[in-house]
Amino acid sequence: MFFISVLILFLSAELICRIGFHFYGLDINAFRKDGGRFESSKFMGFKGKSNFSLNHRTLKDYHNSRGYKSKELTVKKNETLKRIITLGGSSVYGFGLENIQSWPNILEQKLNLNDLVTKYEVINLGIPGYSTAETIGQMHSIVADLNPDLIILYQGWNDSKYFSSFKEDMVVSDVIGHTFRKKFYFTDYSYFLTMSIAIFNKYANVSAERTREEGGLAKDSKLIVPTTDSYGFKVYMRNLKIISSISNVINAKLLLCSQITLYKDNNSDKENALLSFGNSEYYYNALKLCDDALMRVAEQSDNVFFLDVKAKIESNIEDLQDHIHPTYLGSIKIADTILNFIKNKLTTIES
Repeated sequence: MFFISVLILFLSAELICRIGFHFYGLDINAFRKDGGRFESSKFMGFKGKSNFSLNHRTLKDYHNSRGYKSKELTVKKNETLKRIITLGGSSVYGFGLENIQSWPNILEQKLNLNDLVTKYEVINLGIPGYSTAETIGQMHSIVADLNPDLIILYQGWNDSKYFSSFKEDMVVSDVIGHTFRKKFYFTDYSYFLTMSIAIFNKYANVSAERTREEGGLAKDSKLIVPTTDSYGFKVYMRNLKIISSISNVINAKLLLCSQITLYKDNNSDKENALLSFGNSEYYYNALKLCDDALMRVAEQSDNVFFLDVKAKIESNIEDLQDHIHPTYLGSIKIADTILNFIKNKLTTIES
């Protein structure tokens, strides 16, 4: 009798949740542990799921048939267009933003508004979690065949997380290899359980933010502040050189950009609350090393350029959702900064 009563209560709660989701225009994939956003990739281990879409009340985004958060693309380039490809992780992809709010999309709009003669196409190939290791896979599996005029790399955060993990006797796949495996979560099949977990996580995150705001940032004793001698940094530098070399082979200019971040010299308490990774000293120094590597690689080739986006934008909580992901306003500022560089430094992007 007790079991039947519990079952009836659960089914009632499930029915109420399903009706509520429909009534309020919510998408269950926004709350599931596996929201169906990724699938396996032969070259990169994982990629965006083809034709994925999220139709949530507060966020609507979609992937094209190749799994990228960009409009549908054709491999053969229209010769009347200048093709730009953006590469990186979730801060290029547009984490938490609709497709039209990502900075690559905004950049395309602004380029075409500012130049009535030349037409530009900006293809967003950013994927959450991608480091330069996965980007190298993209360079020879899709970028080269798309024949871009300019490649924009906005990447460093996902690499910096591995700086302290590499040892001299390791290879990249010992540390970075991400292979997609479809996981089964029983709770994902229940609207009631999925929503209950989401509510719990929401309050847990709020509590964690309050703790960081009041008590400072957590530290992980295993993380050793990286230097130019850290092997992980050397791997990042090597990867940038490989990306630069491939760009030269396919006759595309390469623009290397620093990332705006809340890991900076002085933070307000509210900014500290958003640094969920903690370890301020580690990430502050790691990201500075990334910037230095980008600049050094740019100096070694005539077709490679460095843009210090971080120096142009004074990062704050209006520009960033958290430690690294831009808000819509932040995306506009990034797009404006890159647009000005292209207009002033790359006045002719030649094939």
